[in-house]
Formats: sequence, C-alpha cells, structure tokens
Amino acid sequence: MLNHVAELLVWVFAPALSLDVQSIQQSYPRARRRDIQPSILGITLNELGVAIMRKWQLSSLKRRLIDDAHADTPQIKNVVFAVNLARHLGNGVDDAALPDD
Repeated sequence: MLNHVAELLVWVFAPALSLDVQSIQQSYPRARRRDIQPSILGITLNELGVAIMRKWQLSSLKRRLIDDAHADTPQIKNVVFAVNLARHLGNGVDDAALPDD
C-alpha cells in the first residue's frame, strides 16, 4: 500500500487528474505512466510518494523502497519488479508494459 500512497491520494483528492493520466495511457498503451504524470500532475507519483513519506516521517528504508533514485540496489530491484509485475498482470498477460519490465 505504501508503494501506491501517492496514487491513492490523487485518486481521492483529485480524481479528474487521475482520470486524465489514465485516459492518455489508454490512448497510448506503450506510454509509461511516469512519463505522462508530470504533464498532468506537475510531478511524478514517485516523487510525490517520497515527499509524503518524508513528511509523515516514515523510515528511510520505506522511502528508499519507492524512491527511483535507489532503483539500482538489489533489494529495491526485487521489490520494484514484484510490484510492477503484479500491477501489469492485473491488466492481463498481454499488457504492453510487461516486456519492458
């Protein structure tokens, strides 16, 4: 859940923005959400999530787990792979983002 806290909060407090991101992604299935988000939200959900966790004073390990700046460490790679795989498989085995992962 912490990995998606920013996305959940945007859906709750700014659902129109989330729908805009979703609409663009549906129109361009090969586009990555992280590339679409700044044009709609002014920030990526990853950056927003890290800022929220910092504000909530969560542990540095929890922040590192979702922070793209630490994506090269083996521990983080495993978590990111598992989360992305689960999210993409939720759209079916033909999800366009699966080969990228």
